[in-house]
Amino acid sequence: MAASTVILNAAAMRRVLTRVAHEIAERNETSADVVLVGIQRGGVFLARRLAATLLTIWNHPVPIGELDVGMHRDDLNRHASNITMQPTVIPFDVTGKTVILVDDVCSADAPRGRRWMR
Repeated sequence: MAASTVILNAAAMRRVLTRVAHEIAERNETSADVVLVGIQRGGVFLARRLAATLLTIWNHPVPIGELDVGMHRDDLNRHASNITMQPTVIPFDVTGKTVILVDDVCSADAPRGRRWMR
C-alpha cells in the first residue's frame, strides 16, 4: 500500500474551511436557508467543522445532515462486499433550502489515500 500524502496540514485546513465558509456566506444572503449535508464518513466531519465556522460568521447554527451514498458508488460492482453502510440522518426539511453537500474527496480521480483530512 502506498504511503499517504499530506495535502493540507491542520493550519492550512483551517484556512481552507474559513475561506469556504466566507464564500458560502457571501453567496447566500439569506443564511437561514442554508443547510449542510455531509457525505458519510469524512464529509460529515468536515460539515461539522464548516458549520462551526459559519456559526462565527452568521451568529446562528447551520443545520447539519448526514448522507450515505454507499449504494450509489460508481464502483459498486467491484466493492459491494466491502461497503459498510452508515446512517443517513437529515433531521430537517430541505424544501426551499440551499443544500450544500460536503465531501472529503478532493477529486473523483484521486488515488485512494489522498484525502483532504485524516
